Amino acid sequence: MKSKKKVRWIDAGEVSALRSQAIYHALAYARNEESPDTIVFVRPAEPYVCIGYHQDARKELDLNHCRSFQLPVIRRETGGGTVFIDNMQLFVQWIFAPEHLPRRAGTRFQYFIKPIVETHRQFGIKAAFHPPNDVHVNGRKLVGTGAAAIGNAEVVTGNFILGFDFDRMVGVLNVPGECFRRMFADSLEKYFSNLGRELGAAPPAAEIRNAYLEHCKAVLQRPIGKGYFTEEEEQWIQRIEQKFTADEWVFPEGKTAEVPARRLVKVHADVWVGQCTWRSKSGGELTAVVRLRGKRIDAIRFCESVEMDPPYKLEAFEKMLKHTPFEREAIEETTKVFFELHSVRSENLIPEEFANALVKLKSLTAAAPFSI
Repeated sequence: MKSKKKVRWIDAGEVSALRSQAIYHALAYARNEESPDTIVFVRPAEPYVCIGYHQDARKELDLNHCRSFQLPVIRRETGGGTVFIDNMQLFVQWIFAPEHLPRRAGTRFQYFIKPIVETHRQFGIKAAFHPPNDVHVNGRKLVGTGAAAIGNAEVVTGNFILGFDFDRMVGVLNVPGECFRRMFADSLEKYFSNLGRELGAAPPAAEIRNAYLEHCKAVLQRPIGKGYFTEEEEQWIQRIEQKFTADEWVFPEGKTAEVPARRLVKVHADVWVGQCTWRSKSGGELTAVVRLRGKRIDAIRFCESVEMDPPYKLEAFEKMLKHTPFEREAIEETTKVFFELHSVRSENLIPEEFANALVKLKSLTAAAPFSI
């Protein structure tokens, strides 16, 4: 892994949405034995939405909303979830020879994340590495990172978030309903942060970049010098831009746009939002949206159809479910205790049915439509 060769850093400045994603792909494909390991800084000039390689834009996004706000949709070659990006984000992209980074993914992320953590701390934020590949402060996510083998290189990406438009992010998602959308919006507000939120005002991007480069020198133990794209790299950037704008790339065939009634979405490593809809034996369709933190219920909302006597007790029931272990027996027992304690009756919310329906979310693989 050790190398003493100089690392090139490039400040690409503000570029188009398309180019902000094309650069690291292009440098990876253009890489040869003579290419230096490279750190790129880039900011998009306009907002856009970026989806992971395995995602379907028709399923993950409200495309009418994206069109109405003229938000480009870009599908990258790396995995992960949907990302809303604008010029309040300073991207850091490592394009390295595979042998110059740790082989194990977990160790590689720690290696990449350390200078990001140290830079936040330099500006007064008590940031910390949160496995497997995030940076947190006081239980809130500050930075998400990603890695992939592309072309002839190992690519690792992250960012410094100066500020974030949570409302815009929630608006672009294709979700099962407004109840889910509200819960997701609350979750972003509660469990995400950024430099501007923590400090009152974010430092200038140039100061962040310079501080970060100093911490990179300490981590990499290698000289770092400013450089520029080669002619071949510029040509590869143009090729990737052409590829990413083709409809057959953004909207591949064989995908489905259906949004299931049961859905589980990863907010960050410890937090998920899920929705389940079930039909009660007594008649009628019921829907619950739940936020999970670890192995417990962090919040829950019932979406209109629950009949409870007296009706004002429904909010109290939602509060009582908070912190309940996400296990069928615990949910059913809490429901029965609440009904008995508060002399509550319900024609369609049956404790056993409700508990069975909710824990079925466990069988879903958590989607990741959002990432910072």
